[in-house]
Amino acid sequence: MELYKSPLVTGLSLVSCLGSSIEETWEFLCSGKDGLSPITSFDTEQLRSSIGGEIKSIYSLTGKDRMLQLSKEAITNTINDSGLTITDINQAKSALVLGTSLGHIFENENSPTNIDDYIPDVLNEIGLTIPFLAISSACSSGSDAISIGCDLIQFQEFDIVICGGVDILDIYKMTGHSSLHTLSPTKCRPFSFDSDGTSLGEGAAFIILEAPKNIKRKNANYYASIIGRSNTTDTSSVTAPDENGLGAIRVIEQAINQTPFKASDISYINAHGSGTPTNDKMEAKVYEILFSDSQTPVSSTKSAFGHTLGATGAIEAIIAILALNKKTAPPTAGLKKYSAEWENKNLVIGEPLRIDGKNLITASVTYGFGGANACLVFTNINKEI
Repeated sequence: MELYKSPLVTGLSLVSCLGSSIEETWEFLCSGKDGLSPITSFDTEQLRSSIGGEIKSIYSLTGKDRMLQLSKEAITNTINDSGLTITDINQAKSALVLGTSLGHIFENENSPTNIDDYIPDVLNEIGLTIPFLAISSACSSGSDAISIGCDLIQFQEFDIVICGGVDILDIYKMTGHSSLHTLSPTKCRPFSFDSDGTSLGEGAAFIILEAPKNIKRKNANYYASIIGRSNTTDTSSVTAPDENGLGAIRVIEQAINQTPFKASDISYINAHGSGTPTNDKMEAKVYEILFSDSQTPVSSTKSAFGHTLGATGAIEAIIAILALNKKTAPPTAGLKKYSAEWENKNLVIGEPLRIDGKNLITASVTYGFGGANACLVFTNINKEI
């Protein structure tokens, strides 16, 4: 892919248990803190864990309204961050692509609930008159929404795409992971010698993508360009990843092959890092094969946010973009002693790591149920265009 043709990221927003602003979230991440706490919005007594990345706020406890409120806040914030106006977006060829895993569909036990039924209300309340697309592809939904946003700009000549992910905590998702024993009875600790599962979370994260021709507009921010993206499917299990990591290796290689760079050129990787022993072992194999020679810094942010399911790919894409701009790799919260599989890998532990270099490239990877793998690659090398 020619860099000057890559979609540009001009707005960012993130709402999670760590806060509702980008700077507040980044400060917490780099300090090694987490937002995991006892869940208060529903009864967790029968579950494997009562801990999660719950947003303690005035948001509604009703699923549909909570999805609406989180989406509206995050989308409004990213529009404001970009310098665009509602009129700018409505008058351009624009769209919204929103990813979620299961959203609020378990809320109504008596009749089906459409996974996107709140989105028209979100657009109406913000004042947007643009088409939308809802994506549900397990834990890679947020990443897939961003990939599709890139497709709309590169292949359908869209000017502006708002894309990202949103998901909420509920008793049904917690029960499902509890019954699968993927839920940690303590806290999510990716790559640790005593990892015992993941912790679920909730949140919303959106970016604004613009066609390169739009970058000359007044007040335009430019955080990064997306120069590589890929999706693969393992098809080896309904829930577990391919333990050999073949789909994960392929998705990273395919994304990198779209760029002028090599895997060893990547400056930082935000790993999936769910904290389940199966995922940790699989990812260790991936990085042993692709990055052992380059010692590329790796960290997971799920021990800070919790696993936010359909929002996680968008949240972690934003962390990879921030790492690029701040030239810093955030640490994996709570990680003190890594497992044997991660011996001699460049895990970021304790303190943030400076990632100075001439060509800065970062990547975010997500691996979802059903073997849904996604990789996004970012750079700010051509920031002068």
